[in-house]
Amino acid sequence: MQISEWLINFNAFKKNTDELVWHNTLESFALSLISVFIPIFLLEINFSLNQVFLYYFIYFISFAFFSFFVHKFLIIGFQKLLLFRPISLIIFFSWLFSLNFFPGTLNFLALYGGLVSAFYWVVFHCFYSVKTDDGNSINRVRDLFFIPKVATLFSPIIGAVVISHFSFSVLFIIVSIILFLSLFPIKGIKNFELDMDFDLKYLYSKTFLKFFFGFAVEGAYYAVIFILFPLFVYLNIGKMLDIGFLSFFVSFAGIISPILVSKICKANTSVFIKIFSILEGLLFLFVLFIDSIVSVFLISFVISIFANFWLVPFASRFYSQIKQRDAKDALELVTLREIILNVSRAAFFGLILLFGDFGIVFIINSLSRLLFLFF
Repeated sequence: MQISEWLINFNAFKKNTDELVWHNTLESFALSLISVFIPIFLLEINFSLNQVFLYYFIYFISFAFFSFFVHKFLIIGFQKLLLFRPISLIIFFSWLFSLNFFPGTLNFLALYGGLVSAFYWVVFHCFYSVKTDDGNSINRVRDLFFIPKVATLFSPIIGAVVISHFSFSVLFIIVSIILFLSLFPIKGIKNFELDMDFDLKYLYSKTFLKFFFGFAVEGAYYAVIFILFPLFVYLNIGKMLDIGFLSFFVSFAGIISPILVSKICKANTSVFIKIFSILEGLLFLFVLFIDSIVSVFLISFVISIFANFWLVPFASRFYSQIKQRDAKDALELVTLREIILNVSRAAFFGLILLFGDFGIVFIINSLSRLLFLFF
């Protein structure tokens, strides 16, 4: 390939990834205004705590299930599949708001939400894994983590203020407008097809067994830190604005740590992953003893710092592993990733439905970090 051709292809790739990052940034801003408050909204419109847990259990099982079928629609093209995302989310939040009038549709909303998420994240990570060059994967993953987190730093606080001074309905309208705006970066992305195999041969591969353990841990982390822990704080010692500030501290740590990781984690990523995942798991046990909102902010900040010190290199290692193989394998690997992540998330809501105790679930979450000893 001539240098001029390589430059044209590289610039096209960079343009696509940059616009994908900007779309993801707008969407992340919109979702972070409201996502952490969805369980609270459901409680305020008279759903029980168990109904809320069941909603998330169904949502994540649906996400895992529909991930199996994404490959059948790749013929539509990358850009066109992404274009469905903002409209689908606007429908989702309109439906969520209508639960006030049609409460019997809650579980159907969970099924729909899982479907929408599967068709976005499988495609998103396929593109990112195939198009991220191996030598720069840690920086590309840093951008994937860093830029959206900068945009969403204050959004949970903004969301809490809007809910407190106006209403959830006003916040739903704001979120829908921003989601509509996120359509525009997608229009600049090339609509290429992702030509990838799908036969689940890696399901039986010892090579990727360690990644499957890691995905289970990652799923546990996201289920707990972004849904169960804020809900635990709200029910015990927090208020609406406190939950906004809790999310702020988690996001702020998420901005600092990926920058540090990309600077110092150039080699021995396995060591980073093992050390910081276990430290983060041990630290999470202290949430069982918090008795003030200040201690909540402090511990959530440090937990998020430690977590990003294993999340970023782990994601980088996954993308690098894909690049060492045929690009056609990416769909299978990403699909397996999403299935394991979301089965793990669903399992934690199943556990809390079974035991009815946040403490037991938090302890199991901490113990799950031991799986990284196999990484």
